[in-house]
Amino acid sequence: MNKQTRKIVLAVQFLLVFLTACQAERIMNSNRTAKANPIDRILEEMDWGTIAFNTPETMSLEETRQIQLVLGPAQTRDQLERMIRAAGKVQSEEIKISDEMEANLSGSDFEITKVTPEKQAISRQEVTEWKWDVKAVQSGNHRLHLTLNVILQIEGDKVPRAIRTFSKEINVHVTWSQSISRFVSNHWEWLGATLVIPLATWLWSRRRKNSTRNE
Repeated sequence: MNKQTRKIVLAVQFLLVFLTACQAERIMNSNRTAKANPIDRILEEMDWGTIAFNTPETMSLEETRQIQLVLGPAQTRDQLERMIRAAGKVQSEEIKISDEMEANLSGSDFEITKVTPEKQAISRQEVTEWKWDVKAVQSGNHRLHLTLNVILQIEGDKVPRAIRTFSKEINVHVTWSQSISRFVSNHWEWLGATLVIPLATWLWSRRRKNSTRNE
């Protein structure tokens, strides 16, 4: 290897070492910035807990079902899933938790009534529970969204931060009796003109003939 080649090799090696050092410095600076950020520090120090909740696969139009959510830092998934009494498929997940949390259930095609407070203080031993009554008001496939927020203390203020969002598609179907009722309600004028009035006329004519014969 001649002198010129050695110089090129040394220059390349120096450049690689320099670039590696720069990348390491950027990573260290990024880690220092993250640790200095109060939100990142709080999130990193949060405890873990387990949740379980139910979602119905199908619903009838105008039917009301209950959605139940339980959170237990000291309980296993199996223990929490057995606590779900409401009908529907049960799902469990591990999430980060704070001393105060908020659970929201939303869906534009459902009428949702909260049974328990959405914001609750979280025990590290006992189970925390949320409940909603959900009424289907539109037929078709519609989505329910369950969002869990932790409430963070940032410079003396309480700030919500979304931790997990679950979405579930529910098929809302119309029963046979509801189909007939809706058809009659939507077409009563047509039914009156084509069925009710002719039938009433025929009954009146028949009654009149019978009265004439009896005279």
